[in-house]
Amino acid sequence: MSHTLTLRIPLGSHEFAGIAARVLAVDRELKQSQVQRTVESDGDELAVTFTAASVKMLRTSVSSFLEFAGLVAQTLAEFGSVDAE
Repeated sequence: MSHTLTLRIPLGSHEFAGIAARVLAVDRELKQSQVQRTVESDGDELAVTFTAASVKMLRTSVSSFLEFAGLVAQTLAEFGSVDAE
């Protein structure tokens, strides 16, 4: 695998980054032999690294992931509260 991309998405708190990482790590890549993805929280950021066999597979995987990440971010913004326990 020769194409790699790392995204760092700020989420405003380490709690939100942790929630997003746990939610987004559940979904696996459809073509695991061609794309690998790691998802983790790093402080208040979501850190995601993609490694793919081709640029096309990398683009497809990142595009799909960003749709889900956007939904998670919108949900956290709407319903999340750092103070809620």
